[in-house]
Amino acid sequence: MEQINNFENQNLDQNLTPTTPPKNIFKLLFFILLALVLVITIFLTTFLITKNKNSVPVQKITETTEIIKNNVQDWKTVEDKEIGFSFNYHTFLGEFVYLPNKSETGNAILGKFSKNNDIYIGGISTDFTAGRSGSFYDFSGYDNKNNEITYHGARTLDKASLINKSDIKKIYKNKNGVEIVLINGYTPPESGYPEPWGLGEGNIGALVNTNNKTYPGISFQFPNILESEMIFILDSFDLTK
Repeated sequence: MEQINNFENQNLDQNLTPTTPPKNIFKLLFFILLALVLVITIFLTTFLITKNKNSVPVQKITETTEIIKNNVQDWKTVEDKEIGFSFNYHTFLGEFVYLPNKSETGNAILGKFSKNNDIYIGGISTDFTAGRSGSFYDFSGYDNKNNEITYHGARTLDKASLINKSDIKKIYKNKNGVEIVLINGYTPPESGYPEPWGLGEGNIGALVNTNNKTYPGISFQFPNILESEMIFILDSFDLTK
């Protein structure tokens, strides 16, 4: 009987002994956790790189492209009281000045900006002669008959020229009700007499009539890269007489 009891006690002690998990389980859990960390790290890195590639870079604003509207500190007004017109322009162009424009008879105006050599504004009196063929700035108004534009200017061969419709970019009225004719620039052929509205490729011209009998028209020349400034100037153009 005692032997049986000892045997039973021995079996009971064995059953009560705590068991420990094998070391392989800890290794497996460690590698699973490490793999999860690596996967999350790779995912976040890939996501950030893709986001940066798809984001639009901030364009650096240069002096010649900066246009801030509706801020009086950033634009100035030109007013010619003699001819009777005014317009606004942004200050990055500098000061507006008139240059000498010699003639044999009559008078001519030619204006530009001190910090820009690509924008010109011109006009001539109706009695202007210079003994030469006229340029785009030697302009004295236009006639508009059913959107057919006749350009008047100083030319030795003819002082009135019908502008080709293909050379007209747009005819419209600005916010002040002033009609404006936009002219496409093009390079005239080497042979033949170039039209006075031939501005050369990369430029846009604008023709505006005034209410002044001596100076019936004003012309503008702009480079294509400053088309936004051209729109700003022409939209503000007004007749003060």
